[in-house]
Amino acid sequence: MLLAVAGWARYMRGHDLNGRKITLEDSQAVPVVRLANMASNNPDPLLGHEMFAQVRGVPGFADRLGELIADIDEHGVVPTLRDAMRNDELVSR
Repeated sequence: MLLAVAGWARYMRGHDLNGRKITLEDSQAVPVVRLANMASNNPDPLLGHEMFAQVRGVPGFADRLGELIADIDEHGVVPTLRDAMRNDELVSR
C-alpha cells in the first residue's frame, strides 16, 4: 500500500520526473496538489489531509512514505518498484 500511496503522492505534484506538466482532471485535486508540493519528499503536509486520518498515526508510515517518494524522485518508478519487491515489502504476510 505504501508504494501505491507514494506513487500517487508523487503524481499529485502535477509534473513527471522530467518536469513535464501532468494534467490532473479531478475537481478535488487542487488542495491535494498544493499539499503534495509543500514539502517535496516530506509527506507530513499531505498526511494532514482528512483522507489520511486513519493511517497518519501508524508508526513508521510517514517516514517510509517519505523514503519511497524520495526513491521515486531519485531512481524512478520502475527501479523503486523492483527494489521494494526484492526487499519483500509488497508480499502479504
